Amino acid sequence: MKRKNNFIHDQSGAVTVDWVILGAAIVGIGMASVISVRTGTNDLGADTQAALSGVEVASLGELGGLGGGWEFTGLFTTREWIEGPGGLVEQISNWNHTNAQLQNNYDNYARAAQRYLDQGNTRIAGLMVDHMYAVEQVMANQGGTVSSASVSVQSMHGTVAAA
Repeated sequence: MKRKNNFIHDQSGAVTVDWVILGAAIVGIGMASVISVRTGTNDLGADTQAALSGVEVASLGELGGLGGGWEFTGLFTTREWIEGPGGLVEQISNWNHTNAQLQNNYDNYARAAQRYLDQGNTRIAGLMVDHMYAVEQVMANQGGTVSSASVSVQSMHGTVAAA
């Protein structure tokens, strides 16, 4: 009878049972979180692949050219993104800026491109050159031209492409 009583009141195994249950719960939560993140990551990967499958990306420094002339090629973006429906040219046109305001924007983009280039960030410098080109196109559509005192898109394009 004394052994039976000792066994009933013995608490030495209770802590082990508690830790086993806590450990199992932690493992279960970990597995559930991995499964939910994996599903979301796979979906994101599939969406990204679908979105990028038809995109053409110009290599840095690719100038193109027709008939020996210079033709703009986006450094950061595709030409479709710049000139296509809803592209950068259309977005800037929607600003309804005067040519003087657009000239100011153009010069700001040129200064930003040079600043990023000086910092060694050719990727964002290329984006600024793409913006310069888009502003130039909007100005041309409005019957204006970029000031001859401003750096040209062609020369800034060449500078960034050579970096």
